[in-house]
Amino acid sequence: MRREGSLENGQITLDDDASGCLDRLAADVLGELPGQAAVADWAGPAADPVVASGSYVVDPPFFGDGDIGRLAVCGSVNDLAAQGAEPVWITLGLTVEAGLPTALLRRVLMSVRDTASEAGVRVHGFDARVVRPGEAQRLFAHTTALGIRRGPLPRPRDTAAGDLLLLTSPLGGWAVHLLSVREGLGLETLVPSGCRPLHSMLRDVVASVRPGAVRQVRRIMRGGLAKVLEAQAVAAGLTVRVAQESLPVQPEVDSAAELLGIDPLHVTDEGCLCLRVAADAADTVRGALRAHPYGLGAAVIGEVTTATEPVALLAERGGRTRRLDARATLWPEPARLR
Repeated sequence: MRREGSLENGQITLDDDASGCLDRLAADVLGELPGQAAVADWAGPAADPVVASGSYVVDPPFFGDGDIGRLAVCGSVNDLAAQGAEPVWITLGLTVEAGLPTALLRRVLMSVRDTASEAGVRVHGFDARVVRPGEAQRLFAHTTALGIRRGPLPRPRDTAAGDLLLLTSPLGGWAVHLLSVREGLGLETLVPSGCRPLHSMLRDVVASVRPGAVRQVRRIMRGGLAKVLEAQAVAAGLTVRVAQESLPVQPEVDSAAELLGIDPLHVTDEGCLCLRVAADAADTVRGALRAHPYGLGAAVIGEVTTATEPVALLAERGGRTRRLDARATLWPEPARLR
C-alpha cells in the first residue's frame, strides 16, 4: 500500500500537494534553497534591481533538445538580459497534473538545475501544486527572476534614422522544432529549438562597442519578428524597413514552414533576439555575436529610415514592398509554442 507522500508508486497524486514530498524531491535535485532571507545579502545601496516574471506553457512539454524546465530558466534569464540586466537568481513554481510520472518531474527539476548552472544563476525558491488530470497539459512552469542592471535602459526616443537591425540567430527554428515533435516529422534532429541562455552573448556585445551603441534588445515572442518591428516603428514614429533576402532562415525551416502553414516572421522564436544598434557599430556587433557559439548565424536585416510613417515594411525578393502587420491572420501562430 502506498504511504502518503512517498511517491513510491511512480506517479504524482493529489495527496502529494500537501504531503511535502514534492518539496523534498526538489531539494534532492536542486539542493538547499536560500529562500527570501538571503535576498538582502547581495543587494547593496548602489544596486539597480530588475525583476522578470513569466509563466510557461508548451506543447509538448518535453521536446527534442530540451523541456519546459529549460525553457523557463532560459526565458527568465533572457527577459532580464534584454532589459540590460545581469541575472542573479530565479524562483520556480510548477503546476503538476496528477498522474505525471515522478521520473518526468525529476527530469524537469534536473533540467532546471543544469540550465541554471549553465546560466550562472541560483535557484532561490521552489513551490509546486498538483491539479486534477486534464487541467495542466502535464505541467506548467512559473518563474520570477532577479538581476542587476548593467547600464541605462534604452528609450524609444533614442531611436535614430539610420539605426540598423540585427538578428542574433536564424528565424523559425523554435516553431519548426516543436511542431516537428508534435506532428512526428523527425525534423527536430536537423533544426534545433534554440532554447538557450543568451545573457553572456549580450554581455560580450555590449562590451564590444561604446556605451549607448546598442539601442534596444527585444525578444521575439508571440506575433513574431513582425510584431517586434511594428512596435519599434510605432514607438519611434519612423518607418522600419527589412529585406527578405537578408533574413537568416535555415533551408530546412523554410521548407518545413511552408509544409506546416506558418511564416517565420510571425511566430515566437525563443533562441533569437532582435537588436537595434547605431549604424557605425553594426559590424562590430555582428562580429561579437558571431564570435559567440549562440550567435553564429547573426545577420543585419534592415534599418530605421527617415520616413515618418510609423510602419514596418518588408522588401520582398521579387521587388515588391509590403507592410508587416503583426495582427495578420494569414499565418496564425499555432497554440502553445510558448
